Amino acid sequence: LIDEFQDFDLYLVLAPTVPFVQDGTRVLDSMSRVQFHNDLITTLRSKKKPFVVINETDYKARKIACLAHVNDAVSKKLKW
Repeated sequence: LIDEFQDFDLYLVLAPTVPFVQDGTRVLDSMSRVQFHNDLITTLRSKKKPFVVINETDYKARKIACLAHVNDAVSKKLKW
């Protein structure tokens, strides 16, 4: 998957919960993206990297969830 991970404070993992749309730029099909998602989580866990899974099923809710997690991580890092 990824041999070297950078040291980020938080990885945001977008679950494959929105409909798959092949727009010509995607290299995975709808079934492969589920396997990729599972492999990514396994890799993050094995490397003990901090991550959250964004499970929302629409794009606006996903954006809101991502922003909330980033704001939380920044607040903890800066100790506000």
